[in-house]
Amino acid sequence: MAARKPAGPMLRAVNKAIRGMHWLTEADEAAVAQARQYARLIDEAVETDDVAGVRKTAGWLGPHLTGLLKQLGGTPEGRKSLAVEEKRVKGRLAELRAVRDAQQSA
Repeated sequence: MAARKPAGPMLRAVNKAIRGMHWLTEADEAAVAQARQYARLIDEAVETDDVAGVRKTAGWLGPHLTGLLKQLGGTPEGRKSLAVEEKRVKGRLAELRAVRDAQQSA
């Protein structure tokens, strides 16, 4: 069995994004696997010295990967369309903003 290569930068970024998508369910597993495969193929293309091949692979798969991440809620627009509540950092600034928002809506 061949040793698995370490994840490239695109796959690492996709994995990090997916870990942050707390709303994903088992029903999303195929789309997640597809996003990871797109990222893996882009990384593999970038590792080559074939500039035309990189342009072709990244130029074709890049928009598809972005679209897939959007459908999963991995972009601001995607999260908005899914009505996903993002986990917000709690702190003094967040408290002040919440007070301000409450006053404005009153």
